[in-house]
Amino acid sequence: MIVTTNFQTLTEIKEAYPDVWVLLANPVFEKGQVRGGIVLHCAEDKRDLIEAKQNLDIEQYEKITWTYTGVYPKEKKMWTGIHRRIVN
Repeated sequence: MIVTTNFQTLTEIKEAYPDVWVLLANPVFEKGQVRGGIVLHCAEDKRDLIEAKQNLDIEQYEKITWTYTGVYPKEKKMWTGIHRRIVN
């Protein structure tokens, strides 16, 4: 299930999907921070994103990442990841 097919800025994503994890295709980064992308899936639990990723056709995208759209507690480490496909 692809939530959107259009690029959205992080501000637009946060407004549409507050306080959840979002799986983004073709993300744009600025100074190491996600600034936008195509929302593929959103979930309250990050493990659901990992499961959803396995069921999506992600080969069509150059890269994917995930990010949290809410305020993350300072005492917890923010986990973000980027997956790049290496083509031989």
